[in-house]
Amino acid sequence: MRIEAELRPASSQSALDKLMAARARLVVVAAPAGYGKSALLQSFADSLGMRIEGPVSRGPGVRIVDDGAYLDAARVHTLIGEGETGERVVLASRNLPPIDWLSLQMSGKAQVVGVEDMRLGLGETSALLEGRVSGSDDLARRLHQDTAGWPAAALAGVEILRSRDRGADPAAPLLQGAAARGFFRTFVDDVLPADLVAFLSRCAVFDLLSKDLVEVAFSTRGAADFLRCRDEFMLFVPSERDGFLKLPPALRRHFNRVHPVAPEDDAQALLATISWHEAQGLEDVAIDYLLRMDLAEEAARLLALHAPRIRRQQGDSPKMLGWLESVEHKGGYLGHELQLWYVRALAFSMRLDEAEARLERIVPQLAEGDDAAMAFAERLRITVAARRGDAEQTRQLSQDWLDRWANDDALQAAGVAIMYALAHGYAFDERACRRMLLMARHYSTQSANEAGNVWAMGIEALTELDGGRAQLALDIIERAESHAQSACGRNSTVAKMLGLISATVQLELDNFEAVKDGLDHGYATSSYGLPRLHIAAQEAMTASVEHSQGINAALLSVHQDGIHGWFYSHMGQLLGVRMLIRAGRVEEASTRFDAVRDAMANRMDARMELDFQAVEAWLRFAHGDAAGARELLLPLIDFAELHGQRRWMTSLMLLRAACEWALGELGTARRCFSRAIAVAASGQLLRTVLDLEWALRAMIAHMVVDDQISTQSRHFMANVMARMGMTPPEDAEAAPLEKLTAREAEVLMALDSGMIARDIADRLDVSLCTLKWHIKNVYGKLGVRNRTGAITVARRFGLI
Repeated sequence: MRIEAELRPASSQSALDKLMAARARLVVVAAPAGYGKSALLQSFADSLGMRIEGPVSRGPGVRIVDDGAYLDAARVHTLIGEGETGERVVLASRNLPPIDWLSLQMSGKAQVVGVEDMRLGLGETSALLEGRVSGSDDLARRLHQDTAGWPAAALAGVEILRSRDRGADPAAPLLQGAAARGFFRTFVDDVLPADLVAFLSRCAVFDLLSKDLVEVAFSTRGAADFLRCRDEFMLFVPSERDGFLKLPPALRRHFNRVHPVAPEDDAQALLATISWHEAQGLEDVAIDYLLRMDLAEEAARLLALHAPRIRRQQGDSPKMLGWLESVEHKGGYLGHELQLWYVRALAFSMRLDEAEARLERIVPQLAEGDDAAMAFAERLRITVAARRGDAEQTRQLSQDWLDRWANDDALQAAGVAIMYALAHGYAFDERACRRMLLMARHYSTQSANEAGNVWAMGIEALTELDGGRAQLALDIIERAESHAQSACGRNSTVAKMLGLISATVQLELDNFEAVKDGLDHGYATSSYGLPRLHIAAQEAMTASVEHSQGINAALLSVHQDGIHGWFYSHMGQLLGVRMLIRAGRVEEASTRFDAVRDAMANRMDARMELDFQAVEAWLRFAHGDAAGARELLLPLIDFAELHGQRRWMTSLMLLRAACEWALGELGTARRCFSRAIAVAASGQLLRTVLDLEWALRAMIAHMVVDDQISTQSRHFMANVMARMGMTPPEDAEAAPLEKLTAREAEVLMALDSGMIARDIADRLDVSLCTLKWHIKNVYGKLGVRNRTGAITVARRFGLI
């Protein structure tokens, strides 16, 4: 492998930018072998119009040194002195002496361009694969994670992938085999002193590293070696845990394979640190180590003692299930409490039959009077029902639980109320959903459970999105994310859930960069097994994959999600049908639709019937049967409007407009289109409209110039047309009025409906006093004194 010769194109752009901006008298480019120091200096010289000639090169006011000599404190001060009296010095070094670099930097004497600056980002790692190795974003992500941004290691991985047998295991580690051993010999074994190689071989047994940890495991000498590896040779990289380091995964595997340590020595080192890990709040790491040593009873003890805190730290990840299965397999004892955690882990992994069977065995064994355990068990019944998608049973069990246990355990009551709210939402009962969310926040406040409040805000955002208020949903998410950051931390379960919901809201606003960020941060594959969150994850992930990789990759994503056994996987399959229709593959869409409907025939509930009916309308219109599509749409539109599902209603109404247009009913088409676009414009339902481009494109140009389209709708349609690649109309004159808030806009539209104030308050789920305050603000901003004046002015400026 010609790794060193190719390091230049693999150099990090951020490192060059920092080097160009540096003004200190001494700039040290410090990184281990294989980080492209020489390549970086060559790029720096090119930018100055210099040529690198040998170990020392001179240019206008600068001296570039790449002599491979060891850097110690004395040499640093000598070079600083030379820089103050003559040329600036830019030096490459494989080590960094332990001196006060911060003071030197603050005084402008020295600056370090270090490992963090030279490490490749995910995009730069992906660029290395382009044109060399065929593969997906997943391959680039794995290579980046495996090498921790180490440029030479990434290039070695690319070289190995190019020569790898096509039939090799795609899940195998990317840096392995003779080629990988040759790479590490060049860049690690031949560079490090033998004593440090031996030290790092012993460190390879640990997932996380710190000075205190290695001191406990290997005494004071180990702590000194750790500091040398960290500060001089810079071989560790940050871990996912704040304050801890780790060996790059590929390097750790190299030490385990090429420089193995006797198993009894590894076990001794791990055992010496178990208590230390527990004291540091790293019980999950300690459990991993204990199970690695087959100490199942001790692992079970730690699990029973710390299960709630571990769950809060990690979320309901498959790791908890793996631990419990391993403890049971190795003969460890699982008491009733751990058995209940086992049920929870099975439920969150969607192994619902197993969870239910185990729960039925445990409940009769619970001691009479153990109310806490019984409340936990009954809550798990709700969890299983919710993940089955059985909204009616979830609501019944939730009500029974709250009646019996809510006063005794406000913390669990908050979680039950949230599942109750989601079940109401799944059944299109928006008012009951909002009422349960208020109860969830009440219980969360009562139990000082900030995570519960944030959860409720996240579900509220989804409710607003379904109600056709995407911008309001985004405002709620932003407040919730800020609250979660301060109260729970960015990596908490609830913060990741918000990332998922944020992706769904940003999808409606057609902001795919933000969608990707939300999916990367959230639990995009598990989504807690709850129907509404899983549907949200499917929508956002499928659209993101389709946007970046095309429809075939998105269809594959839908298929892979469906085979996991989700009871409500029909939603993902129907997403696939709609994608095929949008792509013009109508016959393929029909075949898939029939197959999904047949598969779900024996377990179809009322919600599924509506979903299938809506997609069948798409299919009929795509086949040219506009009359049949309209017949299906009419009752669906009435249902969506009655239940406040304005987002869904907008989609249905737009398709009806297309049907009416195709049937020659131009007046009806105009009215349907105007009404749908008014709702979409007020709620910024951009993606809902764009998803129907295939049906609407032929008529949009006529509709946007129609006199029934308001100014607000014209602006919205100009944006839609621009995204469709059509020429938007000239911007209408903006209303010279103070901007209404999202809630005030809702109030204004309700005033136009003719409803009395009390009915408006009930519909918006606010008190009469609050509604009057909103009406007063609307009148003030429009400069009127009554409802008639408000409606007149609003229509003049296209606000309704």
